[in-house]
Amino acid sequence: MNSPLDPTPGNRKEFLVSPPRFLSRWYTWVLTAAVLLVPFFVTIPVKLRKHPVIGPLGDQLHIPLLGAVMLVVYWKGPLKGRLYGAALAAAVCGALIEVIQKFVGRAPLLHDWYMDLVGIGIVMGFALWRGRRSVPGLALMLALMLFIPWNLRDIPAVIRARETCAAGFPVLDDFENPHTRILWDDVDDGTIAFVRVEDGPDGAAGVLQITGGPPRTWPGARMFHFPYDWRRYSRLLVRLRHTGPDTAQVAFRVHVDDFAGRQANAHFSQTFRATSRWQTFMMPLAGRVADHGDHVIDMSDIETVYIFLPNPPGKTTLQVDEMWLE
Repeated sequence: MNSPLDPTPGNRKEFLVSPPRFLSRWYTWVLTAAVLLVPFFVTIPVKLRKHPVIGPLGDQLHIPLLGAVMLVVYWKGPLKGRLYGAALAAAVCGALIEVIQKFVGRAPLLHDWYMDLVGIGIVMGFALWRGRRSVPGLALMLALMLFIPWNLRDIPAVIRARETCAAGFPVLDDFENPHTRILWDDVDDGTIAFVRVEDGPDGAAGVLQITGGPPRTWPGARMFHFPYDWRRYSRLLVRLRHTGPDTAQVAFRVHVDDFAGRQANAHFSQTFRATSRWQTFMMPLAGRVADHGDHVIDMSDIETVYIFLPNPPGKTTLQVDEMWLE
C-alpha cells in the first residue's frame, strides 16, 4: 500500500529528496505554508528594519523561505515530483509576493526576488545532487551558497559607518571620516569621489565630489543608513560649490524621501543654484508633503537623501563639504 507521501501514479518522477514524515497529514501542509508565507506580509517595526544587523540579515530570510516554498510545491499538489516545475512555480510565487507587499505596507523590491531565486536555486541544486549525483547540481548549490557570505561582506563596514554617523548626528556627513564613504552611492551614472581640498570653507577639508553630464538627465549621489528619526529638526543644510567658471551658476536638487515614499516614488525636493564659492543652502523640513501627490513625509522614518544635477548642459562637478540638520 502506498504511503500518502508517495508520488501519485500520474507523476513522471520519484522524489529526488523525500519529504519528512511530519508532513504526512494535510493540516501540517497548511500550517507549513502559513509559517512560510506569513513573514512576507507582516509589517516590520521600524527599529528592526533599520537595525544595522537585523535589517540586512532579515533580507536573507528570502533565501531559506522561498527554498522551503519550492519544496512544499515539489512534495504536494499538482507539481508533485516535478523539480523544474516546482522551481518555476516558486519563482512566480516570489514575484507575486513582492507585488502583494505593495498593498500591505511592505516594500516590493527586485533585490528580494533575486534572493528568492538564490534559495530556489540552492534547493534545486541540492535535489539534483542528492537524487541523481549530478555534478552540475552540486556546483549550482555550492556557487549559490557562496553568494550568501559574498552578499553580506559589507555588513561590518556598514555597521561601523552607521555608528560613526550616529555619533556625529545631526551632522549627516562632513566627509572627514573615511568609514562613512560606504553610505554613499552614485545615481544615474553620476561619478562620486572623496577628495581633499586645500581651500575649504575653513581651510583644508574632505569633500564629496559629484560629477555628471550629458546624456544623463539626473546624475548625482545618494546616502543611505544615516539616523532616520528627524522629528526634532526643522531644516536640512548642505554646504557646497561647483568647480566651474566663477561666472557660472549650476542648478542642483536636494531630494529626500521616507521609507514609504521611496517605494511609491513620493518624495520632496528643492532646487538650488550653486556658484564657485562655498555656500550653505537650507531646505525646510516641517510639514513636508511629497512633490507629487498628497503623501505626508514621515519624519520619523527618513530613508534616503539625494543630491542631483538636473539635466546638466555639460560636464559639471559639485564639491560637498558638509550636510547636517538643525
